[in-house]
Amino acid sequence: MRLLCVLNGGAEHPSTRFRVLQHLDRLRAHGIEPETLIAKRDEGYGPIALRRRAAKSDAVLIQKKLLSPWKLRLLPPSVPVAFDFDDAIFEVSPAEAARYGSDKAERRAVARRRRLRSVLGRATLVLAGNKFLADHASRLAPKASSPRLELLPTGVDLAPFPEERVRAAAARRVALAGGPRIGWIGSRASLRYLATLADRCAPPARASPGRGWCRSATTSSTCRGCRPRRWPGAPSVKPTTSSASTSG
Repeated sequence: MRLLCVLNGGAEHPSTRFRVLQHLDRLRAHGIEPETLIAKRDEGYGPIALRRRAAKSDAVLIQKKLLSPWKLRLLPPSVPVAFDFDDAIFEVSPAEAARYGSDKAERRAVARRRRLRSVLGRATLVLAGNKFLADHASRLAPKASSPRLELLPTGVDLAPFPEERVRAAAARRVALAGGPRIGWIGSRASLRYLATLADRCAPPARASPGRGWCRSATTSSTCRGCRPRRWPGAPSVKPTTSSASTSG
């Protein structure tokens, strides 16, 4: 089986790395041959080339990219499409509001909602990162399409991490049994949003002194009530200061 993966960004984007790229070897082991295409970056994303590549595939996976309706129509009707998303791309982000102003940011969000509805209407399968996103997709999807909706939380493959680090972390986790631990993964640009969780993290953090409640697999920052840090031995990627556009 040949699977064309249209990606919203490259390996420097956590959603692409954790939701698609880390699973490519497993797909191959199960007889699925993935071909990756980074939207707006790789050669072969033009309309004619995209149609040709999709026609040679048995299925297309669109990872968070909100293709315009006319591009969706270029995909051969006989080729099934799966859409994967792990962000509330239908809402205005704080960074977007600060950059464009509230009115323009809302117009941009409205345009994304229209595109999301079109993608959901074309998809046979929708993979949502959490229940909030799944519920929204269920409400927004055109009734005539009714794609199959699956909840797929983002996981982290531990194989690239040094084995001794994983064992040590597992041992510490067992030693601290009896309380929850909150983990966070993401890009450097998104770290500042952890501050909005500080007030909720602070009470349990104070009740369990010495325990980390918000930790980052990417970088470090300050968060009142939280102690994010980059895990020792974690695979590093080139940092990015801006996220890829989901539209195009």
